[in-house]
Order: sequence, then structure tokens, then C-alpha cells
Amino acid sequence: MVIVNPDPNVIAARLCTVGDLASAGINEDIVNFLSSLAHGSGRFCAVSIERGDLRCTIVDNDWTALARQVADLDPIAVDGMPLPRRAVRAVIDGWIDDWVASGTIVTELSEDGVPHLHAV
Repeated sequence: MVIVNPDPNVIAARLCTVGDLASAGINEDIVNFLSSLAHGSGRFCAVSIERGDLRCTIVDNDWTALARQVADLDPIAVDGMPLPRRAVRAVIDGWIDDWVASGTIVTELSEDGVPHLHAV
């Protein structure tokens, strides 16, 4: 696993597929949302972030895929490789293990158009 842009707030980074999450009992609204983002194999990276009381997951696929390709050629090249804001596909409240809870998920867009998913 390549962690792009190491940061003290990054707790974990997991490569996932939408199918993996669906079979793990993840909230259906979140699975449906991620299915709409997925392309190709449906793989994406879920990066768990903790800042004080805030726990969220940043979802990206394109930038992490690029980092994996670069790492295959030169693992040193990805050290400190920044994750640009435009690569963030979504921000979801909680970490993957928190997504099992049932309930309705609402999606709000940030000022720069990044979807933020929250349980209501």
C-alpha cells in the first residue's frame, strides 16, 4: 500500500472496491454513491483522517492510481507526493468501519464542488 502525502492526521489508507464494501454490509446510500464515482475496476483509495474530534474518510481514485503506477517504477518518487484538492472525489463522515450503521446519508457540496456525505 502506498500512502500518498504522509501526514500525521492520516490513520490508514485502504484500497477498496465497491463490491468489497457492498458485501461487508456498508450503508447502501454510501455504496450507491461510491458506485457512481467508480470507474474501470471500481477500485478507489479510502484514506482515514483524524483531526481532533473529526473523523472522516477522503475518497480518491485517480491520484492514488497514479501513485501506484509511479511506485511500480520508482518507489522513492512518491514520497511526499502531494494530493491535490482536485483529486479528492468525496469526503465521508467517519471511517469505513463506521459506515455500517443504517440511516439516511445526505450529500452536500463544498465550495469547490467536493461531495461531503453525512449521516442524518
